[in-house]
Amino acid sequence: MMEVIRYSSDPLNTVKYIKENLGFIEDVTDFEVYSHDEDIPDVYRNVPDVYFINRRREEQPKTYKFILRNRKQEVWLSGPTCGYGGIETEATIEILKLLGVKYDYEKIPREKKIVERNVLVRHDLNLLVCRRENWDSPREKLFKVKMSFKSAERKFKAKSALRQIGDFETLDVLIKSRIFDEVDAYYFRDLDYPTEQETEPYATNTVFIVNQLYSKVPTDLIQEIIEDMAKRYAAKYEFKYN
Repeated sequence: MMEVIRYSSDPLNTVKYIKENLGFIEDVTDFEVYSHDEDIPDVYRNVPDVYFINRRREEQPKTYKFILRNRKQEVWLSGPTCGYGGIETEATIEILKLLGVKYDYEKIPREKKIVERNVLVRHDLNLLVCRRENWDSPREKLFKVKMSFKSAERKFKAKSALRQIGDFETLDVLIKSRIFDEVDAYYFRDLDYPTEQETEPYATNTVFIVNQLYSKVPTDLIQEIIEDMAKRYAAKYEFKYN
């Protein structure tokens, strides 16, 4: 039997809910998102939401506009939507990125109804690891790392752990700004999806700058710290020195 998880709140709280429950949501295979109520299938419309106040049973109908589906679950969300620019569509995009769904995210504010099947899901994280003595000094390139995680939750926790020792920047953005060169991304060219629409905190290709506390730490020790983190979250990983 398909498990149905329903959550009804504003877009910001919905994103927070997904972050807090990544461990309970399997990889998405399909998703649907709607702008107009008349396009929403009846099963997702006016669904009774039952609660109790002072021992009295109350019902309030809810309509769900964003549906996530995998082999075992459906997740129904009322806050995120599509079809225009705004916080509701931004929440849809953020949730898709959180869950590792690789997609043309620009379609979300453009389309009034989206039904996607057999979507591509990946949980990769590529790092060009750098350090600098202070924020005015140039970035010193140390090494590159490819990591692939088994789930959205493990990738999310790994990035949270890495933020204890450094900061992420989007590699593609830095290349466009001519701070880095195209050759810096060449090692990561084997991805089977585009990354141009990805930005932090959900970018795949990143520059990871260790903070000033670690600016004098030997490079091999920085590698050891990152390798230990990759092992902790069961990532497949590969290092390359420049």
